Amino acid sequence: MFNPYHEIGLDHFVEHMNDILGVDKLPSKLKKVRLEKQMTQQNLASIAGVPIRTIQQYEQRQKSINKASAETVYLLAEALGCDIKDILE
Repeated sequence: MFNPYHEIGLDHFVEHMNDILGVDKLPSKLKKVRLEKQMTQQNLASIAGVPIRTIQQYEQRQKSINKASAETVYLLAEALGCDIKDILE
């Protein structure tokens, strides 16, 4: 009859809505900023000192950049010349 959204946690609800809306198919904020700056993943990895695989996982949403260490997010934002909030989801 209806989905019992009132009975599930907020994280589960957000995950479910993201699935419905296809948010995972949109480019991540990190990828958008990187492409705006005309940088490759390899360039970003070299400048930021962050492994390229980590950048790939954040861009493909295999790992959440919101759960990354503050140091990693800072290094990525600094290398991209942007604010930290610009790359967090």
